[in-house]
Amino acid sequence: MANMLNILEGPLRSGASIVHVYSERPLVFLYDSSNEEQIKDADPEILQDEDSADDSTTQDLVQEGILLAYAMEDDSGIDAEFIVGPLLTPEEIAQGCWLPMQQGYLQLPTGRLMIHSYSTMPLGDNEGEELDEEGYLLETTAGEYIVTIYRKDWMAMASKELVDEDWADEDNRTNDIVVLTPEDELEMSTPPATILFEEAL
Repeated sequence: MANMLNILEGPLRSGASIVHVYSERPLVFLYDSSNEEQIKDADPEILQDEDSADDSTTQDLVQEGILLAYAMEDDSGIDAEFIVGPLLTPEEIAQGCWLPMQQGYLQLPTGRLMIHSYSTMPLGDNEGEELDEEGYLLETTAGEYIVTIYRKDWMAMASKELVDEDWADEDNRTNDIVVLTPEDELEMSTPPATILFEEAL
């Protein structure tokens, strides 16, 4: 089946950034470049161990919007479409099948969003090391954002014949859609204090 709806490789929305970052472990880290030193000094346990998301230092950084992490479906790498703007529309959502969406809060005081895996982040066990792989820098408007993660349900899409059954062989597929919406543009009674991912929290 042809990728007529851009659901396989993206972009689902014009102007999106397609991000592919090498990873051997199933976590993605998001933070503003100006906060890297603060994260390094705090040295949260999540920088070494994906099962330590509930330690107090990690939670303090997450709740303040200094650091945000989310879990991928597997450890094959970060393959995501990043969108700055409103949440996905009903028309966009109708193009695919999705796991339950999740939301978090992130401060971007400079608008320089760093997208890293354990393999690319210059913190934790990698501090001072010369890394073979690089993360991704996405530049946007400085501000406070609600981050919404939409994970594609590939098995459901294959069963509905929205994608070919051999989608798993596509190296350039995007597994997640990450939408950054300015906090003042999203009506929420209480901004999310953390992002939930089943594998870690």
